[in-house]
Amino acid sequence: MKFKAVIFDLFGTLVDNFSKKEHDKVHALMAETLSAPYEAFRHAFGSSFSDRCIGKLRSTEETIAVCCAQIGLSPDDCKINTAAQYRYDFTMRTLKSKVEVLLTLQNLKNDGYKIGLITNCGPEVPLL
Repeated sequence: MKFKAVIFDLFGTLVDNFSKKEHDKVHALMAETLSAPYEAFRHAFGSSFSDRCIGKLRSTEETIAVCCAQIGLSPDDCKINTAAQYRYDFTMRTLKSKVEVLLTLQNLKNDGYKIGLITNCGPEVPLL
């Protein structure tokens, strides 16, 4: 049987898994920007993962607003946008493929394979 396509996951396959230490730093910076207690914000944001992945929460800004509402806060749009930008910047730093990965993808395409991607991620990943 000849295969026609190769399907990849994103994190841990095409790009490295993100650093938990850096991830926690970004959540702390976001919480500080929003004047939110760190643990409460981190828990609310983490609990939103499924809703982010299935598109129920359609943007990082919406996710932040919903998480803040869950912990009794209503920050202004400027604070929400600043916190979201920290998340976008972190995600952009995370989405760096190694040269070997890019070469492998190119070789597969050159050999006639279609390339697919299936992954679980928040709404910021497809934007970047």
